[in-house]
Amino acid sequence: MSQASSNWQNLKRVGILLQRLFSISYSLQQKLPSRSTPPKRKRSTSDKQSKDKKSRMMTQHHSQQDDDHTQVETGVAKPTTSILPTQVTGSKAEIGKYLAMDCEMVGVGVDGEESVLARVSIVNYHGAVIYDSFVRPVEKVTDFRTWVSGVTFSDVEKAPSFQSVQQHVADLIQGRVLIGHAISNDLKALLLTHPPLSIRDTAKFDQLHSVAKTKRPKLKALAKLVLGIDIQENEHSSVIDAQATMEIYKRYQSLWEGTLARQAKIMQAKKSGKRGGGSKKSTSSGNTKKKSTVNINADAPPAAADWWNESALTTA
Repeated sequence: MSQASSNWQNLKRVGILLQRLFSISYSLQQKLPSRSTPPKRKRSTSDKQSKDKKSRMMTQHHSQQDDDHTQVETGVAKPTTSILPTQVTGSKAEIGKYLAMDCEMVGVGVDGEESVLARVSIVNYHGAVIYDSFVRPVEKVTDFRTWVSGVTFSDVEKAPSFQSVQQHVADLIQGRVLIGHAISNDLKALLLTHPPLSIRDTAKFDQLHSVAKTKRPKLKALAKLVLGIDIQENEHSSVIDAQATMEIYKRYQSLWEGTLARQAKIMQAKKSGKRGGGSKKSTSSGNTKKKSTVNINADAPPAAADWWNESALTTA
């Protein structure tokens, strides 16, 4: 009986010990943090600034992407610096072989429907201004067309005479390649002629017709399509128009001159074939080449009249 009692006491002590161990283990589990939810660390000021900087950079990046995306969709080019020169010095300011010319007109006659010369601008291959002069019309100006020509009464009142400007231009372009847009209109206004083989007209070049999708392209449209610039937004500038015409020519110069060279060879071959089929005619002057010259039209206007004294025109 005493032995059974002793065993019972031992079992009771073990049970009490196990109960205490279980209680201690449970308490420890309650105090320890859970593995699934790590303790929150208090962010320092530097961490917060770093996160804010990263957020701003991401915002700028997405904003730039949005701008690029919009540009691609609309096809609107971002504004660019004009490619036309504002100042040319050194050897690039010399006259050279190639000249581009543009003129501004004013209206004479009934309702100013007829056009006469009011300004001439000539630039060289690099866009340097070689000659730029207003012209004093000899006929009574009935419409200065200032809104498009940019010419006013004060510009031409004391400008050089038509004859002096005409002679100056004739001397400049003689023996040189003349470039212009619808250049025949400018030569007509100047009462000048120029060898056709020495003219490059951007209004008549087939490749530019393809670019503009018309056989009568405007200079303003070609400047936008070929050069990516806007001209003639308000009043025209014959200097800017001449520079733009020269730049357009330069973009196609290699193709243009190559086309002309091939055409010249074809014409030469045809002429050689015709001469080979018959007897060659002899002339007393011998085999001389025709010299390319600039001819001043004999039908030049008369000397300036006294219409400039009319006070009504001083407000034009």
